[in-house]
Amino acid sequence: MEVDLKLMSREGLIDILVKYVATINFTKKDGTERQMICTRNAKYMTGNAITPKELDAARKKENDQVISVWDIEKEAWRSFRIDSLKDFRYTKEE
Repeated sequence: MEVDLKLMSREGLIDILVKYVATINFTKKDGTERQMICTRNAKYMTGNAITPKELDAARKKENDQVISVWDIEKEAWRSFRIDSLKDFRYTKEE
């Protein structure tokens, strides 16, 4: 499902990420475009790559304009600025 970014709040995006895996396109700080497959759902996170320290660090970095997510391909915490999002899609599981 594609999300209308003009109508979606930060909390709404996080709610989706807690439940599902999303594919997002955004502009990085250096101006390049990036696609990331990400989530905040623990069942998709690799066990050995996540430590409580990493989880706490990701939570501390958050502010109103940034969302921390688990990058499924890189198996690491990453973040993006909400205002840099170009596209946000997710698929509901059956």
